[in-house]
Amino acid sequence: FDFMFVLENTDYARLAHTGLRATLEFNETVQAKCPLTLLVVDAGSQLECWWEYQCSYFDAGQMIAVNQLLQQGLDLLLEKPSATLDALLTPYRFNLPPASQGDSAEPPFNTVADWFAYQVSCTPDAPALVDNQQCISYAELDALADTLAATLIEQCPLPEDNDAPLQVVLYLQASVEHIVALLALARLNLTAVPLDPGYPLAVQRQVMQQAQPGCVLYSATTEAALEQLNADRQVCHRVDLSAAARPFERRRHAGQRPLYTLFTSGSTGTPKGVQVPDRTLCNLLHWQRNEGQLPAKSVTLQFSMLSFDVSFQEIFSTLCGGGCYHLINPRWRQDAQALLSYLVQTRIERLFLPCVALQHLAQTAVSQGVYPQALREVITAGEQLLCTEALRNWFGG
Repeated sequence: FDFMFVLENTDYARLAHTGLRATLEFNETVQAKCPLTLLVVDAGSQLECWWEYQCSYFDAGQMIAVNQLLQQGLDLLLEKPSATLDALLTPYRFNLPPASQGDSAEPPFNTVADWFAYQVSCTPDAPALVDNQQCISYAELDALADTLAATLIEQCPLPEDNDAPLQVVLYLQASVEHIVALLALARLNLTAVPLDPGYPLAVQRQVMQQAQPGCVLYSATTEAALEQLNADRQVCHRVDLSAAARPFERRRHAGQRPLYTLFTSGSTGTPKGVQVPDRTLCNLLHWQRNEGQLPAKSVTLQFSMLSFDVSFQEIFSTLCGGGCYHLINPRWRQDAQALLSYLVQTRIERLFLPCVALQHLAQTAVSQGVYPQALREVITAGEQLLCTEALRNWFGG
């Protein structure tokens, strides 16, 4: 938590009758327990208020303003007990600078379909995707997505209303099929719903019930598990990379439908869908390209689970920038030594991974003296990053 309120109302006089003597004293140096704490002490005829704050969150000037605002609120309540908090804060809010507003920078594209199409035209023969020993160029990946898009149009006709919701479940593991499916749905302006085959069956069925997909895409490796999903009422299509190439005339769209829907269990255990528009991801990719320390054409190793938000940033920041995206062997997420070996062998330059995984990877790397020389950018999120000794030593090496 960020704020704590403490009321110290111990009756010390009453304790004295029991033969105990106790007094409240403050240490000369007080370490704040959280960003901001208000301690109210019952001092008999009056209440004393003490602020504790962490200097990494507030400076002295800000705390003076906070204290003045508290005094104004108490004075207002004395004058008008029925006063609302809004009446106190409204004048204060008007004097604040606009929050979360910086320089406005328009992304070069408003949909990832347009962005990827532009990249294909720039680097058609460059490597786009690596899966084990298989390397696929941008032109080849584009052709695979065109073939799937043309097939889906026949099996899942688009409604005339471009705003009408239409979701497609991706019942796929980390694979070339998954990347091809994402690109095909993006150019069709259909909302992708990644569904991890490793989730408990009950959760998978809940997601299917809420998503009400117009189609379910699966692969040969997930076909057997699909039967348990009770997906017989939906149109199901197996993504076949060996299918004959088909042309597809892509119509540009404005991203009326969300780009993807992710289901998270939240705090209740019941899956909840969160939808993200095309433009939101394009804004993020544009920011990353401007603020990142690497050129857009970077070699990135997949790590994020497909049902996590970061996976879309991981995939499209690479494919919309001319980089090469390496698909992960799922067991490497638990095998730091194998992951390190692959980082060194293939000269991976960028990696997205959670804080816990980063810490484990750094500890393993330092203990074995492995320092991937090509790795230049590590992006981590999801929780507070602690700069441990292992991290310092690894990045320092």
